[in-house]
Amino acid sequence: MFGRTSGPRVERGAGLFLFHPLPRLGLNAGFALPPKNVTRYTGAVLEYGLRLSRMQRSVFLSLQLFAQSLRKRTVQPTTIEEIVMTMAVESTEWDTPEERVSRQTLLKELGEKGREAIAKAHFLVIGAGGLGSPAILYLAAAGAGHITVVDNDTVSISNLSRQLLHTTDRVGVNKALSAKETVASHTPFCEITSVTEMVDEARLVALMTHVDVVLDCSDNLATRVAAGRAAVVAKKPLVFGSAIRFNGQVTVFDGRNPDAPTFDDLFEEDAAQNDVKASRVGVFSGVTGVVGTLQASEALKLAANIGEPLIGRLLMVDTLNMTFETIRYGKRVAW
Repeated sequence: MFGRTSGPRVERGAGLFLFHPLPRLGLNAGFALPPKNVTRYTGAVLEYGLRLSRMQRSVFLSLQLFAQSLRKRTVQPTTIEEIVMTMAVESTEWDTPEERVSRQTLLKELGEKGREAIAKAHFLVIGAGGLGSPAILYLAAAGAGHITVVDNDTVSISNLSRQLLHTTDRVGVNKALSAKETVASHTPFCEITSVTEMVDEARLVALMTHVDVVLDCSDNLATRVAAGRAAVVAKKPLVFGSAIRFNGQVTVFDGRNPDAPTFDDLFEEDAAQNDVKASRVGVFSGVTGVVGTLQASEALKLAANIGEPLIGRLLMVDTLNMTFETIRYGKRVAW
């Protein structure tokens, strides 16, 4: 990998530049390095790192931290293998919420302000099943500071094909508690509160009082109606999602705006077609991942106050034919 060349090599592939400053030093894997050359190596890395783009420079932040740690060591690594092993061991010390979302923070539309807003936001996710699983995972991974998960159901074998929050050894465990365990192992910086009991509209209003954004990832009409009405009372934005067969829907009901359309404006409470169960007609595993991820994306946008949320627009997903369509809707006219 490392040749004896006079300068750094830049490899171009798949739109990514891989930067190798080692050739400039004439080093090969296994080549013994006196301690002074370790400092020279890390110094060269930092020197070349300054010439890179903003995105590429973020990669060198870890190397900078490593260089600092090397200078503090009594016994320094003397071979390339030892350097790599030392970086692997010490890299866990550099794990911070900021570093985890550093690539996302590079987006000019989001930036540091957006990152901080997401980190301070409290999300309420109703349902930790097919839609809630990807939504919760992506919210946590994207830097959410606090997520309250509501689900009174337990994990079953038939859930595991699409509910990736849960594992085989947690069959029979409450889904909200399982979600907390998964997030803690993957994204320990995110606080998870589990609500394991059945909730009604009054309880949802109480829960929404303390959050910033609500995600309705439930799978039954009664909960959806209660969540939609609670969001209006609590004056909170609600990201709605549903998935059945190969199809999904996503929209945002903005409870903060009395003029914005609500769940009751879009759906009929007593319409049988609005309460079809996946356990009866089936659901494609992939569509739950698509819809849940879209819900997380909308919720993150709302928290960071960026982009154009799906308020008054219903996004319809057909994964069988792979089409996406959007229809506009408004408040229902009283006759």
